[in-house]
Amino acid sequence: MAASTSENGAVSAIVASLSPYEWRKFTATSLARRVVGAYDRHTLADVLATVPGAVIGPWEERSAPVAGTDPRVAALVAILDGHHWRELRLPTLCAFLLEALQDIM
Repeated sequence: MAASTSENGAVSAIVASLSPYEWRKFTATSLARRVVGAYDRHTLADVLATVPGAVIGPWEERSAPVAGTDPRVAALVAILDGHHWRELRLPTLCAFLLEALQDIM
């Protein structure tokens, strides 16, 4: 099944938020916190884009992580712990984590 335009946009947003960093050196928790943060910002931008007259400016920090206590972080860490995620290409990893994130929500 092909990914929707929204899913492609979310994957692109997550990739863009991680690509400036040596993400393979992150811990699973650090990676999960940044992925969820990028996903949340992308989702918020999608919602704001539907509001007439709303202007979405640039984010001050594209990769701001969510709190480590966010339950989605623990769920993604559990998934990451079962995979050799550092061996994946970043777009592949981001698509995998987006699908996992959508499954746990």
